[in-house]
Amino acid sequence: MNAWFAAWQAARILRWAFWLGLLAYSVYFISDRSPHFNSFGQLTHQAEAVLFGLPLAAVFAGFMELLCRARLSGDMAAAQR
Repeated sequence: MNAWFAAWQAARILRWAFWLGLLAYSVYFISDRSPHFNSFGQLTHQAEAVLFGLPLAAVFAGFMELLCRARLSGDMAAAQR
């Protein structure tokens, strides 16, 4: 197995795991909002980090997936010549 292929598959799995994690945390957030807010009605640091960090990590994993796929297709094109 090629290292770029393994990295591409890992990036795909991570990207979907981050999106599913965001979906699961959003359902948890909607089901019980009170522990996610402080006494001033602001989001707690943990909730803010999860709600903004997971989508950011998913987009970054998507960019890494594109990078690995580009490297992989370059290796495949060179091998076909």
